[in-house]
This record gives sequence, structure tokens and C-alpha cells, in this order.
Amino acid sequence: MSTGDLEPISPVAPVWADIEFIGIGTLHLKCYAAAVSDDAVLVQTGWQGRRQDVVVARSVVTKRVEQQRRP
Repeated sequence: MSTGDLEPISPVAPVWADIEFIGIGTLHLKCYAAAVSDDAVLVQTGWQGRRQDVVVARSVVTKRVEQQRRP
């Protein structure tokens, strides 16, 4: 996959992304888009307590709306 020139997004945007993990398969995860190009998106997600930065195809990323937390 060609990532082209990734342009930073500030602030990061909430998205859903389908990310394939070796030995697990594809997971549909809550993420944040941190940078974007015509073909790819750099998403940030958490996995096993650590932040993961993953470049995925734009076709597997969709916008999501964050729910407001109740006090």
C-alpha cells in the first residue's frame, strides 16, 4: 500500500478502523486518525495497554461520534 504524503490531523479525529493482527485476525476498533493521505490513514489505538500507531487503507476507516460521558 502506498501511503503518499501523510498530512497530520490536529486535533486527532475519532474513527473506526479494521486492523489485522497477526495470529488474531481483523478487529474493528475505536481509534483516532492522526494523519491522512489520499490512500492511507495513520490511526492510533490501544492494544494490551500500549498505544499502537498503525497505517491502514482509507477504505477500512470510518468516522465515529464519541459519546459524552455522564457525570
